Amino acid sequence: MTLSRLALWTGLGSGLEYYAFISFALQAKVIGLLFFHQSATALVNTFLIFAVGSLVTLCGGFFLGWLGDHYGRKKILLLSISLMTFSTVAIGLLPTSLPFGLSIALLALCRIAQGASVGGEIPGAIVFVYEHAEQKQIGFLLGLLFLGVGLGAGISTGVNAALADYFTPEQILHFAWRIPFLLALFLGIAGYYLRRNSLESALFLQRPREKAPLHLRPLVQAVGFVFFPAILVSVGLYLPSYWMINSHQNNTHIFMAMMLGFLATAFLLPLFGHLGDYWNRKKLYLCGLVLSLLCLPLLMHLLALDSLWGLYGFNLLYYGLIVIMASCYPAILAGLFPVQIRYRLVALSYAGTYALAGIAPFLLSLLMHHWNHPSTLLYFLLMTGALGLITTGGL
Repeated sequence: MTLSRLALWTGLGSGLEYYAFISFALQAKVIGLLFFHQSATALVNTFLIFAVGSLVTLCGGFFLGWLGDHYGRKKILLLSISLMTFSTVAIGLLPTSLPFGLSIALLALCRIAQGASVGGEIPGAIVFVYEHAEQKQIGFLLGLLFLGVGLGAGISTGVNAALADYFTPEQILHFAWRIPFLLALFLGIAGYYLRRNSLESALFLQRPREKAPLHLRPLVQAVGFVFFPAILVSVGLYLPSYWMINSHQNNTHIFMAMMLGFLATAFLLPLFGHLGDYWNRKKLYLCGLVLSLLCLPLLMHLLALDSLWGLYGFNLLYYGLIVIMASCYPAILAGLFPVQIRYRLVALSYAGTYALAGIAPFLLSLLMHHWNHPSTLLYFLLMTGALGLITTGGL
């Protein structure tokens, strides 16, 4: 298997993670109505469950990373994709009206299982590809990995767009909302098969047997580089619900615009990753972060237009800005830690940061419930972006 194919195949498996997460976010309004029965805070409660699952990624990531450092990257990647497949399909099979809140408890349990899987999935994929790659190809191959992740996101939005176009709102509430979660079974089986035929990392097999020292500074650096891209990704999962409530665009256009943003920018990841192989990755990352902050007023203008062109323009620009940073930080993370403890520390920094960022949809839904104005979103992104600039600017 060529390195390019290995990176892309690994990424397609990780794409199941984004498929599952985005499907949950896109169906958040429906899930809220079904599980919380017309409650005024149904959307807030749904994103609270989403946040609980995200917080578990920290524990899941460290535990799976520890196993990956002891028993191999490939074995844990097979375990994580199996757990993600099972928990996602289980959501699609859940009853919605069991007594004593059992349906809500089961939904939360499935999200917790998803979160545990996510904690070890993409960090393990990053480490796996990084340890197979030659130094001059690391950015490009990790870009191919995230291309696969982006395709998973695009498939999710495409499936949900088809649902919104083909079924009536009543049919979606009755049964069709389950379809995206049940389809995860086929993606999971395909991802498992592709990974099963890959070889274990030679760097892991030849790793030194003595314990590696643990230093705090690389861990803090890693968290700093993941922070703002993680916030942007998590806020992106809230935005479909925002558009459904606050815009006049139908759900099909909302999902199609997101799909175009995911697919168009996914193919840019290898390009920017290749650029990072020949230029300073940290400087490229900071350029992307600063550009994101400068473009926030334009993004808010596109958001306020409430037009089809504004919707598509927002998604292309928003996810395009994420691409610049996302093409850089995976290689930076993996390069910060020695091979003996690389998986668990990449997982700890990546999953821990995404666990924190996963609270963003809940916070924004809560804030919007009280102050329903686009400026709330602008100030939130400005504050988190400034924090991201502070944590990485001096590193």
